Amino acid sequence: MQVVIIGGGMSGISTAIRLREFCGDRVGITILEKESAPGGVWRDSLWPGAGVDVPIHLYSLYSDLSPDWDTVFASQPEVLAYWHALIEKHNLGECFRFNAEFLSSSWDEGEQHHAVRIRDTATGTEETIRASVLVSAAGPLRVPRLPKVPGIESFEGQSFHNLRWDPAVELEGKRIAVIGNGSSGIQLVPGVAALPGVKLTHYVRSGGYFPPKLGEVLLQLDHQWAVRSLDDSPWRAAEEQKIIQYLRQTAPEAYVPALTPDFPLDLGWLACLHWENVELVSAPVARIGPRGIEAADGAREHDVIIYATGADVAWEGVGLSRGVYGECGRELREYWEDLGGPQAYAGLAVPGSRAIAQIVRAPRLEPFVAYNEKLQETLRSTAAASTATNNWWRTAEGRVTVVNPVTGREMRRRAWRQPIWEDWKATRGEEVVDVAGIERRRRRRRGFLGLAALALGLGFWEVPQKPEDADHRRSCLTWSSPLVNNYTHSTLLIIFSTHHVDHQRQQQASTTAPTTSQHPNPAVALLQDEIAALEAALPPEVAANADQIVARHIRLLHTYNEIKDGSQALIAKVHLPPYHCCLRGAP
Repeated sequence: MQVVIIGGGMSGISTAIRLREFCGDRVGITILEKESAPGGVWRDSLWPGAGVDVPIHLYSLYSDLSPDWDTVFASQPEVLAYWHALIEKHNLGECFRFNAEFLSSSWDEGEQHHAVRIRDTATGTEETIRASVLVSAAGPLRVPRLPKVPGIESFEGQSFHNLRWDPAVELEGKRIAVIGNGSSGIQLVPGVAALPGVKLTHYVRSGGYFPPKLGEVLLQLDHQWAVRSLDDSPWRAAEEQKIIQYLRQTAPEAYVPALTPDFPLDLGWLACLHWENVELVSAPVARIGPRGIEAADGAREHDVIIYATGADVAWEGVGLSRGVYGECGRELREYWEDLGGPQAYAGLAVPGSRAIAQIVRAPRLEPFVAYNEKLQETLRSTAAASTATNNWWRTAEGRVTVVNPVTGREMRRRAWRQPIWEDWKATRGEEVVDVAGIERRRRRRRGFLGLAALALGLGFWEVPQKPEDADHRRSCLTWSSPLVNNYTHSTLLIIFSTHHVDHQRQQQASTTAPTTSQHPNPAVALLQDEIAALEAALPPEVAANADQIVARHIRLLHTYNEIKDGSQALIAKVHLPPYHCCLRGAP
């Protein structure tokens, strides 16, 4: 099987690691990266002060945790070095094809593979490669979004988007404009403003919630932060007031009205606004001219404009759709546009398409529709659906496509339930295969074979001849087996009727003469007497080596379990015909 992963950033590297972990060398992996080096957004985020804005453990793989971070909020070089180290650790270097830009893919029904067309960005040559599985790992920030302001092309100075940071542009001693005060804008402004000779003007459209970067605080909150910050709850209202109070205490008084948000909460910039070389402009930007920016409160000249205006995450950040063609030859982007925005079944697939997000299967139409209706209904009461401000979670049509309203625990529970075979359609050639029915029969047959293997392994059961009491014989069985055949002088007693035996002992304790044991509980005293009598009945050679005999029997039991498990697997392989089929969407 050949797996082609589109994108060599965090998503692509993580996917390749998991494939290697589960499949080893049985799967061929090709990672297409259009640039000349891996790393994705962490390769390109080169502004002064770039780093994570949440505690670094959230950017680490659970399988490859690192204790070597310098700070809670690691810098860009540290983060990039971490991912480079993972490539080396897991021997993924040979999987990369650099300067390989994805152009399109189409599903070949006859050959049962994806035909993936790529272009070499260095030479311009094109070729088509085959993929059994196609994974979109292009990243959520791959398509920068510029503001809808007239005159962008007329600016005669240097300009770029922060997601396409140009290190060749000299910033020292320049008049620099930064447009946007989202997470990228408030992170890069302090670092750029600190460069020698810089005069920085920060254009903001609205206020926001800017909590202090205190690792101790966020580390206590991050496990439920995403859910609580989206939920319409008293907790969120309290957090909003705390952060606004922090804003009033930290930011210049003159800027507080412009920075105070009028939309719900959504998780060092404020302090730098006190610097003499930093100006905050909250007046709307009217247009961009050849020499600078014209805002509602006047025009200002600039040498460099940096657009920190986010990415088109709602459409482009949820998986490749342009140039991805499904079974009927229809482009995934076109299909999504007809639906009013990107959506998938369980975040995995859409009907009629073999490629979306991170898997190449397709569900039935009915569960696909029901799943998304329920999801949007839950999201309507969250901050993500608020129309008080624009965000990258929501399309212009109002569909929330990025955030998930469920908790991590619930997400894990749902993941364990997948695949729900009733929600998928499968074919073997032209034949429709009832995968759900096959799975039900397989589970029943596996259980039956397990019982059969257990019986074969145990061999036979012998009811002891003594004591004569029938109830006691039903409770205590002597276990003989081809694997455990050394019970000439000792037996393994398995108590099946514990409650019955305890009740019997209670009756014996109340009706029999006092025992030799001194224990105050009559039932325990009776049991201690029985143990003493059994020990006295053991032959001397058995009593002298009791510990070694027990240890040997335990080893034999472990051996039996291993043979039993192997037998079950072998019987299942021999007697259960494989069903190789293709999952596909409803016509």
